[in-house]
Amino acid sequence: MDGDVSYFRRIVTTESFQPVGSLQHAYECCSSECAQEKALGLQYMGWHALVQAVCLYDCGGPKDRGKVEYAIARLKESIDAGQFVLLSALVIYVVDRTSDPSFSDTWYMLGRAYQWRDAHRKARRAFQQAVFRERGAAVYWLSIGILNLSINQWIDSLDAFTHAIILSPLTAIAWFNIGVLVGSPKFCQTSSH
Repeated sequence: MDGDVSYFRRIVTTESFQPVGSLQHAYECCSSECAQEKALGLQYMGWHALVQAVCLYDCGGPKDRGKVEYAIARLKESIDAGQFVLLSALVIYVVDRTSDPSFSDTWYMLGRAYQWRDAHRKARRAFQQAVFRERGAAVYWLSIGILNLSINQWIDSLDAFTHAIILSPLTAIAWFNIGVLVGSPKFCQTSSH
């Protein structure tokens, strides 16, 4: 029986990584040989730069395109590193990356960065990737609705807000945005045609 192929099994082990909690830890992760740990570090660096840019702007500062571009670059690198993990894993076994929440979060943050930069098509593609990987996240649908609202895609916006409410009926911001949308004269003109 030792030579019988039917008894051959592959054992797959996975490492559990500590969440990245600081910029210093993110830099350490980026120097790691492990692609998944590197992806987590890059994701944190992108998130950190985006939050800094948005907070500065919200406090009355200028729109810091440099920080947003830096965030976009780190998030793209994180996605590429995550896909490297997927491709290297396919040699041994199939990995369902579509259910990995941290991977969908990277796409979502990339969409937010593009949206903030007014790159609407790229934002839409990134949000669609996030939703593809984690359909049950109401915040993704809410962001798609806000994006569609900002580019006057009224019906698509209503559809996205409806998805958000179906997934999380107690989300006040989704209900508020539907109220704003339906109360808009432009929406009423569009829906009457």
